[in-house]
Amino acid sequence: MEMPREKLVNRGVNALTNEELLAILLRTGTKGKPVLDLSKEILEKFTPKTLNNIHQLTKINGISTSKASIIIAAFEIAKRFHQQNLRQEVFDSPKKVYDYLSPELKHLQEERVLALFMDSKLQLIKKETISKGSISYSIIEPRKIFEKAIETKCHGFFLIHNHPSGDPTPSGEDIKATNEIKELSKYMKIQLLDHIIIGNDYYSFFDNNKL
Repeated sequence: MEMPREKLVNRGVNALTNEELLAILLRTGTKGKPVLDLSKEILEKFTPKTLNNIHQLTKINGISTSKASIIIAAFEIAKRFHQQNLRQEVFDSPKKVYDYLSPELKHLQEERVLALFMDSKLQLIKKETISKGSISYSIIEPRKIFEKAIETKCHGFFLIHNHPSGDPTPSGEDIKATNEIKELSKYMKIQLLDHIIIGNDYYSFFDNNKL
């Protein structure tokens, strides 16, 4: 059987599964648990977002502080490279915003409001979680949006929230909140680029001529 490190050398990194990639970082398993089984256990218990707590990782038999540190450092550097690449990407369509945020939002059981603050080239300056809970004008927290917009010196922003039901069709509250934010954005001279609702698919206020 071809081991992960040999497989990487002979066939390239793209040939490896997530378990095999993690196994290369771990190097060894424990008595009665091969390294691939240990990798699988870690990936079943943690997600890339939760692989940041050394104390939780070391609760797994076979994961020392040293191994936990290597795992956390590897995932953190991958996250930072990803964020760096995102800052260079041009978000020039609602689909790109949806592709970026749907993995984070579409399976949540509560509504969450986010804003993406963009420069004049539509490149990401900062992502900010505005609020959690039922969507309404008060939950959207326009004051927080514009405080962050001024802080980041952005050209404009995307407003995004999810519908846990999976249906992205805007409600009356969604429409009211969007219209009020749009008017405020004109007053503040900071452009509301779009309001995108994420469900099983997405709804763009811009694409539907609602902005």
